Amino acid sequence: MSTRLGKYRLLKQIAQGGMAEIFLATQQGPAGFEREVVVKRILPERASDPQFVEMFLKEAYVAAAMSHPNIVQIIELGEHEGTYFIAMEAVRGISVGQLIERMTSFGLRVPPRYCARVVSDICAGLAYAHGFHVSADQRGILHRDVSPDNVLISYNGAVKIIDFGVARAADDASPANANAILGKMRYLSPERAEGRPVDARSDLFGLAIVFYEMLTAEHPFGNAKGL
Repeated sequence: MSTRLGKYRLLKQIAQGGMAEIFLATQQGPAGFEREVVVKRILPERASDPQFVEMFLKEAYVAAAMSHPNIVQIIELGEHEGTYFIAMEAVRGISVGQLIERMTSFGLRVPPRYCARVVSDICAGLAYAHGFHVSADQRGILHRDVSPDNVLISYNGAVKIIDFGVARAADDASPANANAILGKMRYLSPERAEGRPVDARSDLFGLAIVFYEMLTAEHPFGNAKGL
């Protein structure tokens, strides 16, 4: 496929969720300028839903405000023919989930020292987000979906957290909205699963499961699929 979205040329779809679709694309500019990016576009059937548009824009505002080497950088929030999209840096590499699968297919385990290095980098990115001041009354940002698929490792070794799509300012984690259970069930803290208010420790709980899976290629609470 090759479709234009403003100054971006969409090359291929790489993922689709319940709210948006994600494309590998190129950003084009004057004098032959071109660079590879990832574009996340709200689904056409969701574009007319004010609630979904608000969620999509909130993700963009939160993510774009942050700048850290272990968090994927947002380049632009744009709009094309009534549809909003986010352009972000492209990471050439694989996810932690893919790394675990590939190592397991060869009967191998990810070396513990490398697991520790990856998790250390994830901790650095999360610590930055958890301490980030969005505004005077918002003291931090929770990821709320720390999982193997949301951590990328580039081919040159950089570790990046992606998809703060279910992130909310830490102050938003109140009983009034705690019933909205977002994220992958297999990585939720007990508080999240019960719909109770959470703090940064909930992200660390998910990270601990990621660490365990990297070391053992197994889930600490069983390998039930579909969760």
